[in-house]
Amino acid sequence: MVRVCASSIVSLEVVKNPIVPTAIGEAFKSTALSLDFTLKCVPTIIVHTVFNTIRDLSKATALSIYIEARDAPPKLQDISDAASQGHFKSCSTRYHISSMYGGIGGKLIDFSTETAPPPSYEETACSPPPPSPPIERPSKKRPRQDTDPERDDIILLRAEVCAIKEVQSRVEALETENEKLKQQNKELVEGMDKL
Repeated sequence: MVRVCASSIVSLEVVKNPIVPTAIGEAFKSTALSLDFTLKCVPTIIVHTVFNTIRDLSKATALSIYIEARDAPPKLQDISDAASQGHFKSCSTRYHISSMYGGIGGKLIDFSTETAPPPSYEETACSPPPPSPPIERPSKKRPRQDTDPERDDIILLRAEVCAIKEVQSRVEALETENEKLKQQNKELVEGMDKL
C-alpha cells in the first residue's frame, strides 16, 4: 500500500485519456484516468508482514523445507548424497522467471544492501513528513495525449478476441480428451465382456 501524506502533495492533475501501459489497459477494459501526483517527499510504502520473512529468507544460507514422507521421491537419499558431494552444477537459465506467475513473469530482488526496516504504521500515522529539499514546480504544459477513442475500442476488441481464442482452444482440448476417454471406456467394456 502506498501512503501519501496529504500535506506533502504539491500538485495533483487529472489527465483524461492518458497513454497507459498495456497491462493497465487490459485490466480496466475501458478508458482510464491518470492521477498525476507531484510530492514534496517520498510516499510511505506499507507491505504485508510476510515481506520481512522473505527478506530474511533471502539472506539464509541454511534452511529447511518440509514435505510429507509419502510424497518424497524414491531416490531422495541418492539426490541428497550427490548434493552433499558437490556433484550438482548451476545452470544459467535465470530460473525461467519470465514464465512464472501465470506467464506474467517475476523479478529478481537483491536484498543484499542492508536497509533500515520501514517505520511501523503507528509511527507513520502520527509523525509529520520528514523535511525535504524544495522542488521545482512542474511545467504547466501537458504532454500531448492520444485522445482517440477508437484506439481504446480496438484494444478492447483485441483483448476479447484473445480471450475467445483461449476459450476455444480449451474447449477443443477438452473435447479431444473426452473422445479419448470415451474410447478407453469402450475398450474397457469390451475387455470386460471377453472375461
